[in-house]
Amino acid sequence: MQCALIFVGSSAAGYLLIAFLTSYATRTVGLDRTAVLAVTSLASAAWIGTTLFGGVLSDRVGRVRAFQIGYAALIVWIVPMFLLVDTGNIVATPSPSCC
Repeated sequence: MQCALIFVGSSAAGYLLIAFLTSYATRTVGLDRTAVLAVTSLASAAWIGTTLFGGVLSDRVGRVRAFQIGYAALIVWIVPMFLLVDTGNIVATPSPSCC
């Protein structure tokens, strides 16, 4: 049960970040919707790569430690990400789920 809840948490964080970021960037910041969706698509592709990396990492350090590393990276990354989105410059905005 605990593993299921951890997985739900990580998936919810990823989907919330991608879905909310698209809405926030287009409605609140005023970025072009097409550009934001393109960056979100690239971020989704990066999510696949980081998921595979997480699997390899969990084989080496264990599942719990891999989730801890991932959540720590997410916490560290989220503040600078939103600060970059708030600049209103799509070129300076990184992919939202690269962690």
